[in-house]
Amino acid sequence: MAAYPVVGTRGSEYGSADHGWLKLFGGGTADMPAFLDLMTSGLRAGMCAIDVLGGVFALNWGAFPGAHHRIWYWAPATLAWLECGEWTHFDLVWSALTGGLDRFYEDLRWPGWQDDVAQLDADQGYTLMPQPFSVEGRDVALSHKAVVPMAEICRVMYMFTGPGGVFDGTSDRYPMFWLRGPHARPDIDRFTD
Repeated sequence: MAAYPVVGTRGSEYGSADHGWLKLFGGGTADMPAFLDLMTSGLRAGMCAIDVLGGVFALNWGAFPGAHHRIWYWAPATLAWLECGEWTHFDLVWSALTGGLDRFYEDLRWPGWQDDVAQLDADQGYTLMPQPFSVEGRDVALSHKAVVPMAEICRVMYMFTGPGGVFDGTSDRYPMFWLRGPHARPDIDRFTD
């Protein structure tokens, strides 16, 4: 199956939607993970999208309470999984393509975010300082924003929440690594217990 850019994104951002804010996993590219790449996490959920801040959308396959095939979101502002109501994969994609994520992300977006994220490559995202999970980082409009590789965002989130991390045991463990592109590090990007 051929990959085609989604309207409203740069041509290099195959699988991107919502001005480039959301990266939808499918067949993958050289710089973007495939849906199947992300099935090795041991979590009984299918990672189906990631946003530019490292928030992850997953299909419930028994990892979470409630109905299977509903969408859950690992939120960078809470370091926890949040249920997305009755959303299915179709609802997530539809919302991403029709502007339906504006309300969902209202606390994580800043003025001019559309222009900022439209300039990102497929394997890039933003790190915010202070982080949105901190009291000081609650107003992202005041945060310093830096473009960084998605591999680094995933790695740092896992370091925060994984074994020995600052939030180990007090937050939900980060669910994925960015497994493709020049910044992927298969030697260190793996789950440990």
